[in-house]
Amino acid sequence: MIKLDEFKLVHLKLNWMTILIGWEGPGKFEPQLTPKEVINFAIDQIGIGNSNNENLITLASCNENETEKIDVLIRKLAQQENVARENELRKWRVLIVKQSIVKIRQEPLYGLIELTELWDKFGFPGDSPHIIQGLRNNLSPIDYYREENFRQIIERHKEWIDYELVFLHDYEKLC
Repeated sequence: MIKLDEFKLVHLKLNWMTILIGWEGPGKFEPQLTPKEVINFAIDQIGIGNSNNENLITLASCNENETEKIDVLIRKLAQQENVARENELRKWRVLIVKQSIVKIRQEPLYGLIELTELWDKFGFPGDSPHIIQGLRNNLSPIDYYREENFRQIIERHKEWIDYELVFLHDYEKLC
């Protein structure tokens, strides 16, 4: 699971759309946020001066067991944001990929399977750095599962992470 502090570590801003995506679960991933994390985020928002929003105050005062109420309030707050949902999803995506690259198994067969499963959960977006054997390429299974190819794909993912973070930082400057 991705923790909200990880957004700060890569200098990505959080808003209620980002929170909603994490609450729902980005792509086909499980929800990334607990009720407690959402409530604490609401409390933090009040602490930095956003205390005139009734939905925010109500959310900050919720009990962790009130998940339906929390869900409704997150959705209301997210609707008030002037951000692109697609780009907020990209924030989750880059952090999940970043975390996955660090933890990936180092055997080419298993590592490539893990990467394919990861990108499947995001619906294989067009900007994915991942390569699937035989899909828009002529790689044989032997070539695909070679150590050298695996390392190249890992490097492509690292470059993609760097590019994606630059894109998201530029996007945030416009918001």
